[in-house]
This record gives sequence, structure tokens and C-alpha cells, in this order.
Amino acid sequence: EKNNGKRIRTLIVFAAAVIMVAVMAVMFLIVRYTPTKNKMSGYSYFDIDKDTDKVLVIIDGQNYPDTGMYIDDRLYIPQSFIENNVNVRFYYDREAQSLMYTDPSHVYTFASGSNEYYDDRNESYKTDYPVSQNVEGECYVAWEYVADYTNCTYEYGDEPKRVNITLSHGAVSCVTAEKKVSVRYRGGIKSPVLEVVKKGTRLEFLDDLDDWIQVTTPTGITGYVKKSE
Repeated sequence: EKNNGKRIRTLIVFAAAVIMVAVMAVMFLIVRYTPTKNKMSGYSYFDIDKDTDKVLVIIDGQNYPDTGMYIDDRLYIPQSFIENNVNVRFYYDREAQSLMYTDPSHVYTFASGSNEYYDDRNESYKTDYPVSQNVEGECYVAWEYVADYTNCTYEYGDEPKRVNITLSHGAVSCVTAEKKVSVRYRGGIKSPVLEVVKKGTRLEFLDDLDDWIQVTTPTGITGYVKKSE
């Protein structure tokens, strides 16, 4: 009886040890093959001060930090930046101290802070917001208005506040997310998540790396997604 009891205790210990090893093996596999949900801060990714009240402007992949600003929940960008980088038809008349826009037919004048503007025939037009704003002596232009008269596409992003503008119109390769997809800093399930895009989002294809592809999201983040997704 004593020997039987000893054998039973030995079997119990052995079985417990086997179960423990199996549990540890399962946990190892779960940890190894479960994608991380850890996120990389967009401020870190773009190397931007989290306390800034300015807006990052991205044009064809080029970053311009601390450029725009929100006024009454509407994005405004400096006129000088617009003229130099986006649309030369928006210029500033220093003598009149007014924003000007010219098209093939007319010249339009926008007074700072006014919802009404005029063309060179003195005909007036109205908008739901001031197209021009004066901020500490500098002319800012409502991006929404600029975009309406510029051949471009754009998308807003948060954390940090940003606008991603595409002016180039050459052919690009794109892929479409077949489900909600995590865009990661590097190719690998343990790499931190930069952005989560919803099903149906079109992503610009940049490079192919075996099971992963490098893409740029509509909000201007470049990272990696699983090819199967």
C-alpha cells in the first residue's frame, strides 16, 4: 500500500509537471504569434512637440511642421506658404493689405476676417467663413477655399493635427484594405501600430517585403501591413 501511494504521488507530480510544461508552451506560442496592439505615438513618429498648437502640413511626402493653425475649427495656412508650395494664384497685395486670387478671367480681393469678397468688376461674393485671416501681422488662408481652386487631393489626420496634400498627378500603385488593418512601424506583428485603417481604405503601395508591404496611408503615415490583409 505504501508503494502504491508513492507511485500515485509520483504520477501526480509527473502529470502536473507535464501540464505545466504544456501550459507554458501554449503561452509561449500565444505570446509569440499574437500581434501587439501597442501604438507608437504620432508625435514621436513625426518628431513633433505634443504641446504645439500648430498643424503639420504634408505635401507629396514632404513634412512641414508647425505650419497651419485652426481658427474656429477651420484649417488656415500662411499665404506665403500657399503661394510658394501649393498655388501661385493666391498672393498678397501689400499696398492694399489684402489677399488676392486670380483666375483666367478675374482678380478677387479678400479682406481679412470678412465673409464677403469682390472681383475686379466690384461684384461681391459670400462664403460661410472668412477666406483670409490676419494672425499677428501674417495673412492666413482657409485651406478649404484653396483646395476648391487647386488640383489636389487631401486628407486630415489627428495626433498630431495634420493635413496630407497630394499635388503630384503621376501614376501610383495602390492596394485596398480587405478589412480593418493595422499599419505598423516595421514589418512584423511585434512592431508598434502607427495607424489603424478601416476596410476599403486605399493605400499607396511603395515596396514588397515577402509577407509585408510598405504603404502610405491617406493621412500621410508610411508603414507596413500584412500582404494577406
